[in-house]
Amino acid sequence: EVSRKVTPEVLEWFVAQLKEARLVVSFDVGCSEDHFIQITADRALLLKGAESLELLKRVHPKRGDGMKPFTRNEVSLFCPRQSTDGFLSAAERQLILLGCVNNIRTEEETTVGNITFHQHESVVSGLIAKNIYQNRSTRCTSAANRTY
Repeated sequence: EVSRKVTPEVLEWFVAQLKEARLVVSFDVGCSEDHFIQITADRALLLKGAESLELLKRVHPKRGDGMKPFTRNEVSLFCPRQSTDGFLSAAERQLILLGCVNNIRTEEETTVGNITFHQHESVVSGLIAKNIYQNRSTRCTSAANRTY
C-alpha cells in the first residue's frame, strides 16, 4: 500500500524499480486515501527465489520421499513431470515476493521528488521510514485496476 501523499514521480520511480527487479506490477487506485500495488513474478523468478530461500519441499515418493531444500537443478526430485504448476503454495509465493521486494536497493545515492535514498539503501525501508509505503495484505475490492 502506497500513501496518496506520494508524488506521481516517486510512485512511477518505485514501480520502475519493481519492474527492474523482474516483478510483474499492477496498480490499483484505491477506494481510500491510498494506492495499492499488486506484485507477482514469473515461474522462473519464483523458483529462483525458492532456491535462494532454501524452501523445504517434499520429495516425490518415486524419487526418495522426505523433505529437502529446493534446488532448480534437482527439480525432477520434486516434480516428476517438470511441471511446477501448483508447486509453490500461496504463502511460499508471498514469502518469495516479499524477499524480492525487500532486496531492491539503490545502486547510488538517488533523489526522487523530495525523497533521497542513500547508496545501497533498501527502497522499501526508505519508503516505510518516510511513511510512503506499508505492507498490507488486505485490499479494497472496488478499486479500478491499471497495469504498468
